[in-house]
Amino acid sequence: MNEEEFIQEAQIAIRREDYALAGDLLTKVLKQNPMNLQAWIIAADAAESPEKEAEYLQHALGIQPDLPEIRERLATLVKDTPPGDPFEEDATGPEAEDPFTQGSPAKAPGSFRLLIGFNVILLLAFAAGLAWLVKQTLDLDHRVRTLTDQGIPAGTPTPGSPELTALEHTEEHAALEAATPTPEPIPPPPTPLPPEPTADQSESIAQEATPTPTIDPMLLLPEENQLLANPVPVWSKVETPFPVQNAIPAFGGKYLILQLEEFPALLVYDTKENRIISTLRVGTDSFLYTAGGAAVLVYVPETNMLQTWSLKTFRKIATKPNPKGAIITNLTMGHSTSERALVRYAEGTQPLDWAGTYLLDTVRLLEIPLHEKQHNSALSRHYRDPIHRRADARLHHITEWSSRQYPPGAGLYTITGNDLTFQHQSTSKGQLRVGEDELIYTSTGEILSTNLTSVSEIKGRNLIPSLDSGLLMGISDNGQIQLYTSGNSFPLTGLGTLPSFPKKKNPYHSQYTTLPFTLDRRVVFSLKGEYFVYFPHGEQALYHRTFRLKEILKETDAEYLVVLSSPERRVLPGAQWEYPIQTVSHAAPVSYTLEFGPPGMHISQQGMLSWTAPKTRELQQEKVVVLLEDQKGNRTYHKFELTIAPLSP
Repeated sequence: MNEEEFIQEAQIAIRREDYALAGDLLTKVLKQNPMNLQAWIIAADAAESPEKEAEYLQHALGIQPDLPEIRERLATLVKDTPPGDPFEEDATGPEAEDPFTQGSPAKAPGSFRLLIGFNVILLLAFAAGLAWLVKQTLDLDHRVRTLTDQGIPAGTPTPGSPELTALEHTEEHAALEAATPTPEPIPPPPTPLPPEPTADQSESIAQEATPTPTIDPMLLLPEENQLLANPVPVWSKVETPFPVQNAIPAFGGKYLILQLEEFPALLVYDTKENRIISTLRVGTDSFLYTAGGAAVLVYVPETNMLQTWSLKTFRKIATKPNPKGAIITNLTMGHSTSERALVRYAEGTQPLDWAGTYLLDTVRLLEIPLHEKQHNSALSRHYRDPIHRRADARLHHITEWSSRQYPPGAGLYTITGNDLTFQHQSTSKGQLRVGEDELIYTSTGEILSTNLTSVSEIKGRNLIPSLDSGLLMGISDNGQIQLYTSGNSFPLTGLGTLPSFPKKKNPYHSQYTTLPFTLDRRVVFSLKGEYFVYFPHGEQALYHRTFRLKEILKETDAEYLVVLSSPERRVLPGAQWEYPIQTVSHAAPVSYTLEFGPPGMHISQQGMLSWTAPKTRELQQEKVVVLLEDQKGNRTYHKFELTIAPLSP
């Protein structure tokens, strides 16, 4: 084979993640011709570490200095790679530790390594490029110092500098993105560590050192999008490089994982910091993804491969083939657990090819055997069927609706232990969202129980539940927002109008849309996280607003009694279970009465529920109803269901 054929075979081997074969092929090319530019660039693409990638890029510059993209890439590596990085080796290598398990190795393809028999020749090529690189670095450094002396933040576009380079994106400019500007240079703010994972996450996520997340130079935001120092809850705008086409919460709602149109990466948006803190480079703009706990799960149809990414290190940690060997059409996780995902797959791509569902172990990327499988629901029989799914925080309940042009109906999966059950009604209910109060909210204003029976209705409102409480928002066709409490059809208060809301109804509002980015994904709010985020249709931006319920309610004259908390609903046999009910009322204190519950359950005057679950080998359901009343006689019921779920053998 000639050099071109060797390179083509190496590219194919890299796509298959056969790095040993790729190394042999590239070594043969470079032994014959150490000045082969393409071989060095390909070697950099598959390098085992940032240091190796930088080394191979320097060889490429030594051959052809006039490569601005390579220079920027090299500058980014030099700037973004901290000394002594504990993840210096490829996170998908055979010795990498899987952060979702306690020390178990993540099995992934071996690292790419070039042979070293031609180091002398490489040094000759490197020397030619090194002198040029030093000159360019000095020139850039001089230009940055000149801009700083003129009072212009480094990295700001100027008439003589139409492009923003990686070296111009300095720490000073990153600080300006997250704070109000002052005449004096602003030092970079300290990067907050992610919160401690919940108890559910702790079982599956090993404690890792969290590196300081860095902002990708391509995501440089304009100065006008800086955060407002004013604490008044107004909308602040954050621009994105391209329009957002999906947003999925993770890490208990702290992060939103964003997919952009025609963009080969995912962005990690920190809701507390109100900024993009990291980029997960998937490598293709054609992929499916979901997120939950500290994990992001990605599926690449082109290769039929699954990837897992850590939201503690922002690195890919495992890559494996889809265990079913079929085409995946949907991935769903709960935002507070990283252990499992519900996967919809099809045996082929013909319209009538059969489709089914399985449960995926996101740590090992293997199918989880189920005691009761129901692959073939009434809603997802064929490859052609556009299916939408939404999960609660723990992946206990998952709603499903179809976008076919006849009544889509309503579907509900329930996962308890290793049991998967499915319910379905053919009557159209619109888009379905499952709340933390175990109620299902629809785009038509109807509220359903987990038996898919109607509970109540708020006419004319598209209902969207909170990520972490019984609160919900009702949005009208003109973008007006009302805030409701669980089970109450009378609004608690109004919240104004969504910014940049379209005057005409958009396709993502329709129950028949095939687009994944429906209104419930475009509107995300969290009581505990104190935020409200909106993604307008067609804009390269998102809007953020502080959401502090007590401050909002103080501005109204309405009387209110609101339950802020939700319990852990899965209990092990014989386990001690406690749940402190948290409320907010304008007429505190609040009294608590246990109206209905399992034998042995008690509630204190402060609202602490306690119970010892019975020892049983069978699944068991227990209903709980608590009456709350404040000093002005306002009453509300807090209702939920507990599941005694034995551990699977």
